[in-house]
Amino acid sequence: MRLTQELNQHCPEDVRNRFLLRRGDEKKAVRGLPRLPAEYLSNILPTPVETKISSVLQTRIEKSRRITYVALGAGTAEGLKKGMELYVHNPATVYAQATVTAVDEHSARAVIEQEEFELRDPAPSVGWRLSTKLTEESCQSNNTK
Repeated sequence: MRLTQELNQHCPEDVRNRFLLRRGDEKKAVRGLPRLPAEYLSNILPTPVETKISSVLQTRIEKSRRITYVALGAGTAEGLKKGMELYVHNPATVYAQATVTAVDEHSARAVIEQEEFELRDPAPSVGWRLSTKLTEESCQSNNTK
């Protein structure tokens, strides 16, 4: 699932830098889908899934983490599957991701864990926009590591 998750982030340089390739293959142009079993290929999204938080189900604080369970306005019909990750796009000041824990046809449930948050950091709320695609800024910062 890690490879397909990285492909869904739509950061091609990041994928090339994180997975083993044959010597010289990192310079080759990428075309089409990788050769993977069908069960993995079905996890690669042709386009990013974009959705909003439709409701906040529960929030709790454990040590230095805020854990928030949310409902999302997208489901299997839009391409989501259990275990997929979505990234907060709006508000743009928040760097967090949601992991899908359950999915229905047009809705899903996910958990957002904010590590080492500060109380002034915004808690997840209705209307936050999320996507399976990383923001451009996140792609660029991943490539400079």
